[in-house]
Order: sequence, then structure tokens, then C-alpha cells
Amino acid sequence: MRRQLGARPTLRSHFWQSLANYAQQFFGLAIGVVLARLLHPEDFGVFAYASSLLVLAVLPANWSLGQDVLTASTNRRHVYREALAFAWKIVWIKALIITGLFSWFLWRREFPLAFTIALCGYPMAAQDLVGLMRICLEGEGNFKVNLYSALLTIGFSLTLGIPLALLGLGVYALALPAPVIWIAQLILYKKISGLSVWAVPMRSPLTTTISRGFVLWLSSAAEQALSRVDKIFLGHFGSTEALGNYNRAFNYAPLSHLVLNSLVANPTVSALGRCANNTARFRLIARSGAIVVGGSLLNFMVWWFFADPLVPWIFGSQWTEAIPLFRAFASLSFAYAVFYLPTTFLLNQRRYAVLAIVRLVGLCLMIGLLLLPENRGDAVRMAYAVQLSFLIMAAALSVAALWKK
Repeated sequence: MRRQLGARPTLRSHFWQSLANYAQQFFGLAIGVVLARLLHPEDFGVFAYASSLLVLAVLPANWSLGQDVLTASTNRRHVYREALAFAWKIVWIKALIITGLFSWFLWRREFPLAFTIALCGYPMAAQDLVGLMRICLEGEGNFKVNLYSALLTIGFSLTLGIPLALLGLGVYALALPAPVIWIAQLILYKKISGLSVWAVPMRSPLTTTISRGFVLWLSSAAEQALSRVDKIFLGHFGSTEALGNYNRAFNYAPLSHLVLNSLVANPTVSALGRCANNTARFRLIARSGAIVVGGSLLNFMVWWFFADPLVPWIFGSQWTEAIPLFRAFASLSFAYAVFYLPTTFLLNQRRYAVLAIVRLVGLCLMIGLLLLPENRGDAVRMAYAVQLSFLIMAAALSVAALWKK
């Protein structure tokens, strides 16, 4: 195996990223099950609502040149320093936005929500610094470090989250590990990469950075909004308990995607860059597609036919009301598979404008579907609306990927 991994960089990238995914997802699922038994759906609802508010609040400042670092064919560390110069500006802007959001809910005396926003928000604002080091290593084919990062995340979630839940701290058991995990990841990636985030970075022309970064920002902002807008709507029109059940199914139903997502993520983007021609690229996409689509069909059958006994057995009887949502999200892995397969190809081709336009149109479509009177506040109908939006975007992205074959 070591000889095979040494001789085949694409296989090596998938091996280490998949191992990191398996470790994080397996232990994450286990920790999540334990926390689900110790906490209440309302706690998870508050956490999901705070997380979604944070993501949407910082969307205007969610600019990053990380994708340029990943796909740089030469002089990657010079591109990293340029991206770092811009990232520091973004970190301060995000921190100001989060301070405003925290102050607003503090003034409204919604203390659990306010402090959850602070505990999760400031590490999230600074995550770009860690993310740039990670992306630089991934661009160089080093995905092994992601396994170490996953193990750190698991360790701190286990040693902090579960004792805090046993002490009855509710939503804080979910939020307090965030700053500790960020510090640990910063130390890890700095040590492995030899890069620094503290040194004064080189200055880059602002006009060049903005012109290159705008489309990347638009694409990333639309993608993050796609993953959060449904939670905002349900949290507003429904209840925190309904949102807790919804978020439980949204996170745990697409198990095959959690297991196989390295096949539709940065390892594949990096591998596509090493392919000799478009024929080899489409062959790699076809192999990845066969695996992820096959896994998604198996995932669908498990949750569609066996959600009734599995959900209360795994998570506890307090999650019985989430059963219809697990069944509704049984096909989410398939929607993800057909959406992210053409996305990886377009990312490798640096066709960011196509991704941005399709995601933005898809976001508008999703908002329109969620605002329909029959869907508003109905968690099951919202689950189907979200997946329909992803399938429509997948069709558009597939046409775009094939257009220049």
C-alpha cells in the first residue's frame, strides 16, 4: 500500500483526505449521538440558528483568494502571501460584523444566542488564516495533515463538549469547543506548512485583488447562503425545536456524502489539474461519479425504508419527530453528488463565473420555493424544496461542464 500511495499522488490525496473524513465523520457522528441524548432539540435549534445567522451576516465580507492558491500551477507560496495580505483585511471586517451581531442580541437580552454567536463567530472570522495554510498544503498534494486536524477536532469536541453537556450547559456544550479547536488547528497547520500568519504580509494591488476576488466571493457567498437560508427561514417561521429536528436530519441523513465527499472536493480538484487532457479529466469525473452516485442510492434506501426504527435507536426517543425529516432528506446525498461532480470540474477549469451565476440563480430559486405559502414553516416541504434547487443547479452545471468538452 505504501508503494502504491507513493507512486500515485491522486490515490494518495484521496486516501488521506478520505481517512480524515472517515475519522471526523465517524467520531463526529458518535459524539453527536451522545450529545443528542444529553441535550434537547431546542439546544441544537439555537446553535443552528446562531450558526446560520453568522454565515449570512458575514457573507458581504466573505472574500477569499484561497481557490487561487489551490489551483496555482507555479509559485504557490507567493500567491499564498498575496492571499494572506487580503485575508487579514477580511478578518477584521468579519470581526466587526460579528461584534455588531453579538451586541444586538445582547441588547435584546437573548443571552444564549448572543454568547453562542460570540463563541462560534470570532473563530469563524479568523478561520480564513488557517484555511489558507490548509489550502496551500492541499495544492502541494499534502492531505495527510487534514487527518491530524480531524483528530484534533474530535479530541477537543470529546473532552470539552461531553463534560459541558453533562454539567447541563446546554447550547454552550456545542459552542465552547470552537475557539479551542481553532487555536489547535492554527498551531498544527503552521508547524506542518512552515508558513506564518503573523508576519506582516506583502501588499497586493487592491484593484487587482478585487477584480480577481469578486467572482470567487460571489460564488462562495452564494454557496454558503444555499446551505443556511433554509435554517433562517425555518427558525423565523417555525420553532427552535422544529429547527433542531430539521438540522439533525440535514446533517446526518446524507451519510454517503459525508463518507465519500473527498471524491467531489479539493483532492479531486487537485487531481484534475494533474490530468494530461480533458479526456482524462472526464474519465476521472466518471469514476468518481459512479462511486458517489452508487453510495447515494444505498443511502436513500437505508433512510427511506428504515428511518422509523433507526432514528430513535441511534439518537434517543426525544428525536422521534425528526423521522419524517430523515425520510425527506434520504435523497440529499444524491442531490449533493450530481451538484458537486460538475462543480469540481469547473473549479479545476477556473470557470468561477459560471459557478457564481448558477449558484446565485439557484439561491434565488430556493428562496422563492421556501417562501411559497405551502412551504413556509413546513420542515418536510422545505427539505424537498432544498433538494429540488440543488438538482436544478446540477443540471445547469453539467451542461456548462460539457459545453467546452
